[in-house]
Amino acid sequence: MKFTREGIRVIIATLLFSFAALNTGNNLMYLILATMISVLFLSSIVTYLTLRGIEVIIEPEDELFVAQPARVNITIKNRKAFIPSCSILVDIKDLGNFYMPYVPSRNSITVKEFILPQKRGILRLKERSKLTTGFPFIFTQRTLRPDSDRSFVIYPELKDIDLANILADEIGHENPVAASDEFHNIREYRHGDESRLIHWKATAKTGVLMVKEFMLSETSKFTIVLDNFSPPDTMSFERSVSFAASIASKLINVGVYVRMVTCKKIIPFGTGKEHLFKILDILAIIEPADSAECPIEEEPGDGILILQSDSSPFKKFQTSIHTVVYASNL
Repeated sequence: MKFTREGIRVIIATLLFSFAALNTGNNLMYLILATMISVLFLSSIVTYLTLRGIEVIIEPEDELFVAQPARVNITIKNRKAFIPSCSILVDIKDLGNFYMPYVPSRNSITVKEFILPQKRGILRLKERSKLTTGFPFIFTQRTLRPDSDRSFVIYPELKDIDLANILADEIGHENPVAASDEFHNIREYRHGDESRLIHWKATAKTGVLMVKEFMLSETSKFTIVLDNFSPPDTMSFERSVSFAASIASKLINVGVYVRMVTCKKIIPFGTGKEHLFKILDILAIIEPADSAECPIEEEPGDGILILQSDSSPFKKFQTSIHTVVYASNL
């Protein structure tokens, strides 16, 4: 709890009245002094009661990406039996502030708000959010952490990059998994598979959604090597993470099988929405690595290397990979 500017003025006025009451012995002065002290005491008690028993629940309607507006449902629950809560400011770091004027006792209020995430990573509500109120007199302001164990992922920014110039030889055709690829087998549908690959006869026969699977051709596979070994510049590193996420999203959306390689981490070839979010989950929490160990020793083949500096151990792939870009140039 802290005193506001108005509260400090009341404290100064209370001290002046106390000296005046002691010097004059006037009963009216004592009544005014008692009233002012009572208001300050009551203000501190009511702010505590207002925030006690409040729970904050945030439910995004879709995945959250940096610098991309998203709609979320914000629910404020008041678990107190008899006391309502008024004038609550919900402050969530890197997401924004939300004002809730009134929450009845044993009830909850849900509002829809637009947020604009500013930083990728895991957002834990208990650590990154706080509740503030000055109700009812704004002489004191109390802040508490809400009761919440919820967390959610904020993914890197997806930029609208032009791959035609960078990867022209790799994505020269619109549909990498075409009918000319060799048929492999029929398998059960997995989340992220394209609807055009559904095998309707097998689905009708088994009663389970089945899809056709093709042998991977070399032009259908692409490796993204993200150098995260001790980057010299934090801003360049963040741009390189966003660049890698954007490339993965673009290629997977056109059916390319993508592999992601970082220090001590490798995600094998795959495609579809489920595989994309496996990559994005890694990129959402990736941090600079201190170890020079690399997860693969073989040549990465067709793909792109996002290099942080010339002193990085990933530089050994520079001569064997199709495209090399420096993070400082992104």
